[in-house]
Order: sequence, then structure tokens, then C-alpha cells
Amino acid sequence: WGLAVAPDPDPYYDAKVRLYSDLNTAAVFATAMQNMGANGGGQEPTLDAIQMLVDPTNPLNVSWRANSRHVVVMFTDENPQSYTTVPNTALTVFAAIQAAGVRVYVFTDSYQASVWQPALPSGWGQLKVLTSVASVMEAELNTVVQEVSCH
Repeated sequence: WGLAVAPDPDPYYDAKVRLYSDLNTAAVFATAMQNMGANGGGQEPTLDAIQMLVDPTNPLNVSWRANSRHVVVMFTDENPQSYTTVPNTALTVFAAIQAAGVRVYVFTDSYQASVWQPALPSGWGQLKVLTSVASVMEAELNTVVQEVSCH
């Protein structure tokens, strides 16, 4: 488990994507989530985050294990956004996801779901609806883990 943030709680990283916690155990991930907090806001480069996480050049220096299955799970209440010099679009991210063969799950509110759909290629991406009901979110996350787990 790892944690990339977009935006970062640190205003210096506004409109940027940062690897907040590299791949590690679930316990280390949980601690990173608890320590991060959810204050602030700003420009949210969600398309840039996905693009960087599926990019085979690994610009965030994620310590992906060789020959491992890469999975990206994003939580956002925003529409897809890009702040790179040449902006990413739903179509460029769609193509990058397909080329990389990375599974991408986007949890977003029901209002944003139709806006996110063009960025997620069938078979490689899936939308999930955010809810405040903890048991529903837990069930959805368990479904993701089951879908991508090695058998």
C-alpha cells in the first residue's frame, strides 16, 4: 500500500502530485493516512496523479515490485483536473491506463461519476460511488482487494 496525494496538505505542493508514503505494509499505510489529515484544499491534479502513477518511467519513484500488478485507487470529490504544462485530458489518461495495463478505481460522488467515465477504459478502470456509510465503503474496498488479489 502506498499513498500519493493531489493536492498535498502542504501548500508548497498545491497543484502537484507527491508520493506521500511509498509502498509498504497496510499498517504503515494506515499510519500515513492518520498522520496526513484532511485539512486544506486547492488545485487538485487528479488526472496528473493517475498519469504519473501509470507512467512506465515512474516519475514519482514508487517502489513497484518487478512483475507486480499495479493498481491505483483514487478518492476524489472533484472533476478530473490537470495542471501540467501540456494538460492531461481524459483521453490521454485513458490511453496511458490501457498502455500500462494498470487497474484504476476512482471513488467519486455520484455527480462526478459521468465526468470521470471517459478517463477509465473498460476492463482497466472502474467507477465507485463515495458514500458516508462506512460499511458500504468497506464492502466496496474489499471488492477492489478481491478483484486484484493474486490467487
